[in-house]
Amino acid sequence: MEIQQPDRALQLVQPIDESSISAKVAMATSDRLTVDEHFGTASHFLIFALLDQQWQLQKIIEYGATQRKHDQNKLLSRIESLADCNAVYANAIGPSAVKKLLKLQVQPVIVAEKSPIKSLLTQLISDEKNGQAPWLKPNLSKTANVKAQPLTREKMLDLLDEEWD
Repeated sequence: MEIQQPDRALQLVQPIDESSISAKVAMATSDRLTVDEHFGTASHFLIFALLDQQWQLQKIIEYGATQRKHDQNKLLSRIESLADCNAVYANAIGPSAVKKLLKLQVQPVIVAEKSPIKSLLTQLISDEKNGQAPWLKPNLSKTANVKAQPLTREKMLDLLDEEWD
Protein backbone atom coordinates (compact mmCIF):
# COMPACT_ATOMS: atom_id res chain seq x y z
CA MET A 1 0.00 0.00 0.00
CA GLU A 2 1.59 3.24 -1.15
CA ILE A 3 0.73 6.38 0.80
CA GLN A 4 0.29 9.33 -1.52
CA GLN A 5 2.03 12.51 -0.50
CA PRO A 6 0.65 16.04 -0.90
CA ASP A 7 1.36 17.90 -4.13
CA ARG A 8 3.17 20.68 -2.28
CA ALA A 9 4.12 21.54 1.27
CA LEU A 10 5.40 25.08 1.71
CA GLN A 11 7.25 25.89 4.91
CA LEU A 12 8.75 29.08 6.32
CA VAL A 13 12.36 29.62 5.30
CA GLN A 14 13.22 30.73 8.84
CA PRO A 15 11.55 28.18 11.08
CA ILE A 16 10.06 29.24 14.38
CA ASP A 17 11.94 28.29 17.54
CA GLU A 18 10.07 25.13 18.59
CA SER A 19 10.48 25.98 22.29
CA SER A 20 8.38 29.15 21.86
CA ILE A 21 5.42 27.27 20.32
CA SER A 22 2.61 26.41 22.74
CA ALA A 23 0.58 24.47 20.15
CA LYS A 24 0.12 23.85 16.43
CA VAL A 25 -3.26 23.81 14.73
CA ALA A 26 -4.29 22.94 11.18
CA MET A 27 -7.18 24.52 9.27
CA ALA A 28 -8.88 22.80 6.28
CA THR A 29 -9.46 25.53 3.70
CA SER A 30 -9.84 26.22 0.00
CA ASP A 31 -9.72 30.03 0.18
CA ARG A 32 -7.05 30.36 2.91
CA LEU A 33 -9.37 32.72 4.83
CA THR A 34 -12.06 30.42 6.20
CA VAL A 35 -12.43 26.82 7.33
CA ASP A 36 -14.63 25.62 4.48
CA GLU A 37 -13.71 22.02 3.75
CA HIS A 38 -14.17 18.42 4.88
CA PHE A 39 -11.00 16.89 6.34
CA GLY A 40 -10.79 14.04 3.85
CA THR A 41 -11.25 16.18 0.74
CA ALA A 42 -9.58 19.45 1.75
CA SER A 43 -7.48 21.13 -0.93
CA HIS A 44 -5.26 22.90 1.63
CA PHE A 45 -4.29 22.77 5.28
CA LEU A 46 -2.81 25.87 6.85
CA ILE A 47 -0.65 25.03 9.88
CA PHE A 48 -0.41 27.77 12.49
CA ALA A 49 1.96 27.92 15.44
CA LEU A 50 0.48 29.46 18.57
CA LEU A 51 3.02 31.62 20.32
CA ASP A 52 2.72 33.94 23.32
CA GLN A 53 -0.69 35.57 22.64
CA GLN A 54 -0.21 35.48 18.87
CA TRP A 55 -0.12 33.05 15.97
CA GLN A 56 2.09 32.62 12.96
CA LEU A 57 1.51 30.70 9.75
CA GLN A 58 4.11 27.96 9.75
CA LYS A 59 3.24 25.74 6.80
CA ILE A 60 0.80 25.28 3.90
CA ILE A 61 0.00 21.80 2.63
CA GLU A 62 -1.65 21.61 -0.79
CA TYR A 63 -3.39 18.60 -2.32
CA GLY A 64 -4.09 18.20 -6.03
CA ALA A 65 -7.55 17.45 -7.42
CA THR A 66 -6.78 13.73 -7.71
CA GLN A 67 -5.96 13.58 -4.00
CA ARG A 68 -9.29 15.01 -2.87
CA LYS A 69 -11.36 11.88 -3.36
CA HIS A 70 -11.98 9.54 -0.42
CA ASP A 71 -9.30 6.87 -0.24
CA GLN A 72 -7.58 5.25 2.76
CA ASN A 73 -4.08 5.94 1.35
CA LYS A 74 -4.92 9.62 0.94
CA LEU A 75 -6.44 9.74 4.40
CA LEU A 76 -3.26 8.26 5.90
CA SER A 77 -1.17 10.85 4.05
CA ARG A 78 -3.27 13.69 5.47
CA ILE A 79 -3.11 12.33 8.99
CA GLU A 80 0.62 11.70 8.76
CA SER A 81 1.27 15.26 7.53
CA LEU A 82 -0.67 16.69 10.52
CA ALA A 83 0.78 14.38 13.20
CA ASP A 84 2.72 17.18 14.90
CA CYS A 85 -0.41 19.33 15.31
CA ASN A 86 -2.44 19.54 18.51
CA ALA A 87 -5.70 20.08 16.62
CA VAL A 88 -7.21 20.12 13.15
CA TYR A 89 -10.23 22.27 12.25
CA ALA A 90 -12.62 21.24 9.46
CA ASN A 91 -16.31 21.42 8.55
CA ALA A 92 -16.62 17.64 8.83
CA ILE A 93 -14.36 14.74 9.74
CA GLY A 94 -15.31 11.12 9.19
CA PRO A 95 -15.22 8.60 12.05
CA SER A 96 -12.22 6.72 10.63
CA ALA A 97 -10.18 9.94 10.46
CA VAL A 98 -11.31 11.00 13.95
CA LYS A 99 -10.15 7.68 15.37
CA LYS A 100 -6.75 7.91 13.67
CA LEU A 101 -6.24 11.57 14.67
CA LEU A 102 -7.11 10.88 18.30
CA LYS A 103 -4.71 7.95 18.33
CA LEU A 104 -1.96 10.47 17.48
CA GLN A 105 -3.33 12.89 20.10
CA VAL A 106 -4.52 15.35 17.45
CA GLN A 107 -7.86 16.87 18.50
CA PRO A 108 -10.40 17.02 15.64
CA VAL A 109 -12.51 20.20 15.82
CA ILE A 110 -15.62 20.58 13.66
CA VAL A 111 -16.67 24.17 12.98
CA ALA A 112 -19.40 25.86 10.97
CA GLU A 113 -18.95 26.34 7.22
CA LYS A 114 -16.96 29.48 6.33
CA SER A 115 -15.71 30.07 9.90
CA PRO A 116 -13.06 32.83 9.61
CA ILE A 117 -9.61 31.45 10.42
CA LYS A 118 -8.52 34.70 12.13
CA SER A 119 -11.53 34.56 14.47
CA LEU A 120 -10.89 30.90 15.29
CA LEU A 121 -7.23 31.62 16.09
CA THR A 122 -8.14 34.63 18.24
CA GLN A 123 -10.67 32.55 20.18
CA LEU A 124 -8.19 29.70 20.50
CA ILE A 125 -5.53 31.96 22.02
CA SER A 126 -8.12 33.34 24.45
CA ASP A 127 -9.23 29.81 25.38
CA GLU A 128 -5.62 28.74 25.85
CA LYS A 129 -4.92 31.74 28.10
CA ASN A 130 -8.02 30.99 30.21
CA GLY A 131 -7.33 27.24 30.39
CA GLN A 132 -10.48 26.42 28.40
CA ALA A 133 -8.73 24.25 25.84
CA PRO A 134 -6.93 21.53 27.84
CA TRP A 135 -6.09 19.61 24.67
CA LEU A 136 -3.78 22.50 23.72
CA LYS A 137 -1.40 21.79 26.58
CA PRO A 138 2.04 21.19 25.15
CA ASN A 139 2.66 17.59 24.26
CA LEU A 140 6.34 16.92 24.84
CA SER A 141 6.34 14.00 22.44
CA LYS A 142 5.08 16.30 19.66
CA THR A 143 7.67 19.01 20.29
CA ALA A 144 10.39 16.35 20.32
CA ASN A 145 9.07 14.94 17.01
CA VAL A 146 8.35 11.59 18.65
CA LYS A 147 5.21 9.67 17.72
CA ALA A 148 2.60 9.79 20.48
CA GLN A 149 1.73 6.52 22.16
CA PRO A 150 -1.91 5.43 22.22
CA LEU A 151 -3.75 5.55 25.53
CA THR A 152 -3.73 2.31 27.45
CA ARG A 153 -6.96 0.73 28.66
CA GLU A 154 -6.07 1.75 32.23
CA LYS A 155 -5.58 5.41 31.24
CA MET A 156 -8.86 5.38 29.33
CA LEU A 157 -10.70 4.02 32.38
CA ASP A 158 -9.07 6.70 34.55
CA LEU A 159 -10.32 9.37 32.13
CA LEU A 160 -13.85 7.98 32.33
CA ASP A 161 -13.72 8.21 36.14
CA GLU A 162 -12.83 11.93 36.06
CA GLU A 163 -15.56 14.50 36.58
CA TRP A 164 -16.97 16.03 33.41
CA ASP A 165 -18.08 19.66 33.26
